[in-house]
Amino acid sequence: IPGNKIKFDENTYMIFEGLSGFMEKDGMVFPGLSIKGTDNNGKLVLDFDDLFAENSESGFAVADFNSQLASHFKLTGSEFNNPLHCEIIIWDKKSDARVKASADLVLE
Repeated sequence: IPGNKIKFDENTYMIFEGLSGFMEKDGMVFPGLSIKGTDNNGKLVLDFDDLFAENSESGFAVADFNSQLASHFKLTGSEFNNPLHCEIIIWDKKSDARVKASADLVLE
């Protein structure tokens, strides 16, 4: 995200590359991905418990998962108290492996 700046009503993509350490079963991995975002006042503005819930049974091919994992969100509205504190957790549904990332983003 260039300059940590995003805009309302635009897709903001988060891309993770080189993920490994998740349990493999028949060439597949079974991740979950959550995103939580709060503004500077602590107001919850993003709350996605598992963006990969629909893939819980089918999973993702290991090669695809290790290469690149992407997700996106879009903020709507017009009032916001910068910055947006965004926390992303990618976890393995078959083991205790997890990756956590956070960023403070400014809405323009």
